[in-house]
Amino acid sequence: MNKICSYSKFVFLIISFFFFQCKEDAPKVEPVVTLSEPSNITSNTATISGLVTSDGGVAVIDKGVCWSSTNKSPTILDSKTSAGTGPGPF
Repeated sequence: MNKICSYSKFVFLIISFFFFQCKEDAPKVEPVVTLSEPSNITSNTATISGLVTSDGGVAVIDKGVCWSSTNKSPTILDSKTSAGTGPGPF
């Protein structure tokens, strides 16, 4: 009977450990970014600007525009501007 009691205590401790370790993730909130329509378009340049109005609860560590003459979906690995951190214009 003593082994069953010890086993029950062990199981209770394991279950308690997992119960108190589980934390519900905060709901994800997307950042809010607006972009202007491209203007002053030439064969080699264009003007575009944007505004980060909400960071979605996560630090904005860089903001700007990415572009590529070969990649239809440019990323930060392609050409890019860098306009600082935090919410605000770029």
